[in-house]
Amino acid sequence: MRFHDPERFEKYCVAKRRTYLRQLAGRANPGRFFDLWRGEFDLTVKRFQIGGLKERDLAESARGLRWLLLSDLYTQARRFVPDLMPAPATVLENLTGGLHQVRRAGSMLITGEEGAGKEQLAILLHVLAGRPGALVRIPARELGREDRPSAGQLMPERGSVFLQDLEEIAPTAQEELLTFLRGEARRRDLLFFAATQVRPWDLAGLGIRRELVTRVSQTEIRLPRISTRSADIEALVADVVFDQTRVHSGRMTTLRAEAERLAADWRSDRGIPAPQDYDFVSEALSYVLWREKAGIAATTLGQMQPVALPKTGSFRAVAKSVIRDTRTEEREQEEAGDEVSAKSTPATQTRKARSSVRIPTQLDRDSLLRAYYLALLEEEGRDLHRVAERAGLKLRDLTAEFGRLGVLSEARRGREERESGHEPTGISSHLAKLLP
Repeated sequence: MRFHDPERFEKYCVAKRRTYLRQLAGRANPGRFFDLWRGEFDLTVKRFQIGGLKERDLAESARGLRWLLLSDLYTQARRFVPDLMPAPATVLENLTGGLHQVRRAGSMLITGEEGAGKEQLAILLHVLAGRPGALVRIPARELGREDRPSAGQLMPERGSVFLQDLEEIAPTAQEELLTFLRGEARRRDLLFFAATQVRPWDLAGLGIRRELVTRVSQTEIRLPRISTRSADIEALVADVVFDQTRVHSGRMTTLRAEAERLAADWRSDRGIPAPQDYDFVSEALSYVLWREKAGIAATTLGQMQPVALPKTGSFRAVAKSVIRDTRTEEREQEEAGDEVSAKSTPATQTRKARSSVRIPTQLDRDSLLRAYYLALLEEEGRDLHRVAERAGLKLRDLTAEFGRLGVLSEARRGREERESGHEPTGISSHLAKLLP
């Protein structure tokens, strides 16, 4: 495919995106969304030419289009699972075949090394397949314990189940899970995703019963090792940087005005029909915010050191490392700005304080996660073991997540307020009772 200039290429891509957004308006159909989205996303990996652009500039244009379309995909998925991280190319490549399989099967076995994206694949398939209910994530090692609920009590009435690390399931839990699958599971609308780090034919050697493997692996997807997909590291780092990019509040007034002007042009465009009462401004705003974020992300990537292929690790480890480095850099910039503003006049301080505030252009996953954990603590009577099971995390991982989100510091402050005779407020009131 050939375009005369970059402007025409961008107009073509945005027009195609406008088509599928408007076709989906008012009809929440994730499966239909993916069918339309996939055709545009495939364009980012195909060969095309733009007059006057060198190979390097062409790659940057394709990367920008990739970010625009990925933001649509993640916005759709994060309505149901707010903590979804950007997925590596290996996961995105398996979405088409995976959707075809889960629509005809009741279970799927996903194999791959730790951090290869097994959970991300299950989340995206659950959302895009339009599964009713929630995706419940359960570590296999937590099944079958005497002090834990049975498999039937942990499973929802409808939705999907992600069984993590199948190779770690205890012998007693295998019989319990099989009993559930043979009986009560038949009356529930459930789709099972079982994940393992070992090869399927090695599960029997680890003591996993053949009948259980058969029941949870009506179909299978194998994610490749990170060492065989080193070229995907660069794309994943770029996607994570774009995902973490925030737009400064000082630009929002200008961007909003630009979006309103663009919406007026689109509203008068007879080429792409829109449903009645369609929100043109929101569509245009998502487009101008993408352009703003893409420029910031491209600059950030240009200043970053190349990310080398780790000898040990995973796609998840690479993504978390980039997120951690990005947040550290943002914090250092804010601290440097505070030091400069301390030497400025009050008027300058006020102006700089306003310009330093950032308005998120996507879901604030940390805030949603914090609220999610607080709700689980409330529902489970502050039982951390049950919260870990509901969240699909190991207890030590849950504790580490609490620390990252600042939940533990809030709990300590709540305890201090309680001991001083003051009633804890806000988050502290939920967590003060967790500490002795």
